[in-house]
Amino acid sequence: APGQRTPFLALYAGFTVALNIIRPARFAFAMAISPYFERLRNFIQRKLGVSARVSALVMILCINVTGTCLLMGAGVGLASVLSGVPIWRVAQ
Repeated sequence: APGQRTPFLALYAGFTVALNIIRPARFAFAMAISPYFERLRNFIQRKLGVSARVSALVMILCINVTGTCLLMGAGVGLASVLSGVPIWRVAQ
């Protein structure tokens, strides 16, 4: 839209700066939870009787697909509640 370039670039730059500031914390969090993911991968490998590669693939697909869907649904639901705009129109 006309006239939106400057505000968009300012917001984009703000997100970039914020993400770079919290990058060390994100890395530390990833390192902190890695032993739990390794235990989960070993558990899947034992229970399903598959290779380490297949168990990692199963774990990644399950966590990424499920996690993404849950977080997106929660975000859309929260935005709907906060804005007062229903997600689906109810026929009356």
